[in-house]
Amino acid sequence: MSTEARGTFTGGRTTFGEPDVRADTLADRAEFLTARLTPVSCRSCATEVLVRKNSEQHTSIQWTSEPASSCPRYAEEVARGGNTALLDTCIELSESIATAAAEGEIPVGPEDCSQVRGIEPEDCSRVGGMRREEGA
Repeated sequence: MSTEARGTFTGGRTTFGEPDVRADTLADRAEFLTARLTPVSCRSCATEVLVRKNSEQHTSIQWTSEPASSCPRYAEEVARGGNTALLDTCIELSESIATAAAEGEIPVGPEDCSQVRGIEPEDCSRVGGMRREEGA
């Protein structure tokens, strides 16, 4: 298969002269890392983070600022000489996220795979995604 048939490539080449990273692979990676991230503000200190909940138990948090400069809980840890990487999370932020999810501000559950670029709706069951029914 020619490189033109497989897409535009970026980056270097493999040992066999093939491009090592496809542009669409980079786009897929960026989409995976940013899809469904919802801004949530802490109801205690107003620090804003981006949140994705893949299930009731699983929450991904992306900080939009340096935690120790925007969250008093993280600032306290730094002031004590602690390592913020070892903090589980801020309880006030966790409660804010839980409240936002309960109020429907954050989608909870698997991504609707029919909305993912390159996956046809009829292929959703094959990739393990959830498909939104028509009219739902």
